[in-house]
Amino acid sequence: RGMLFREKGDLDKAIIDFTKAIEQDKTFKMGWIMRGTVYFDQYINLIVFASAGKAGEQQQISEELTEKAMADFDRSEEIKSDKYAVITEQFKKYIKLFEAVIWLKKDIKKCLRLLQEGYKEYKTEEFLYWSGVVTHSSGDAETADRYFREALEIKPQYAEVFWILGNIGYSKQGIDSAIDNFTRAIK
Repeated sequence: RGMLFREKGDLDKAIIDFTKAIEQDKTFKMGWIMRGTVYFDQYINLIVFASAGKAGEQQQISEELTEKAMADFDRSEEIKSDKYAVITEQFKKYIKLFEAVIWLKKDIKKCLRLLQEGYKEYKTEEFLYWSGVVTHSSGDAETADRYFREALEIKPQYAEVFWILGNIGYSKQGIDSAIDNFTRAIK
């Protein structure tokens, strides 16, 4: 159920379910990875979508979420045997992604380097998306657009990419471009 709650966007319920699973079996590696991933999702929501008005509070919460995610990822690495090894392998990319994104506000070059390393290893759209976010935030719109387009080649219905392209389109190309991309985001 935790994975379904995560997919639905109900991250608090996902954490509750993964915590219960971990309490029942402390060697459930997948539970540790998934709960860490949900903490990472909460961290992303905080740094990307939160309002700028409560910077001190956001900083404290982001540090707490970082600590929780890293603790869960570290614990998953300590568990040697795992009856869900194939499934667990699919989610290891989130650890690498998290390790890159936590550098976003501290060291953009390191963040981008880690994202590029992650993409070389996993070849998934998430690394391209975040490379686009990082390059766009540093003012390189052309490179960001390339990363976003490459992410869409892998996952044509990547709503987050269309949402960002809608915002960029609105500021640079006008309302028609924004409407087109926002419409694609909700399809």
